[in-house]
Amino acid sequence: MNEFTNNLLAALSTPATEKIIETIIIVIILSLLRWFSSFLIGHNCKDASRCYYLRRNTIHIYAIFLVVTIGYIWISSFGSIATFLGIAGAGNIGVAASQLPQQLLEQVA
Repeated sequence: MNEFTNNLLAALSTPATEKIIETIIIVIILSLLRWFSSFLIGHNCKDASRCYYLRRNTIHIYAIFLVVTIGYIWISSFGSIATFLGIAGAGNIGVAASQLPQQLLEQVA
């Protein structure tokens, strides 16, 4: 049993395992924050369309924080943060831009 414990502790002390544990903790914390913010929006918002947009923006902010924090953990040379954030931001801008015509049509109609 002592050998098993020593092997387990040795496996948990590897850098990859530490990164995995940090990633899991970050995902759990950010998910709880996103759930809590969605809960507050749902209980305090009266207009359904405004609630929808607030929740959607919350999800986008959650995704940005998740990508940045996990990137910080896993990318060893995070000094090129401008490139990383540019690529991550381009995906969010693409999603927002695809929904923009739909929002404009809803406001005109």
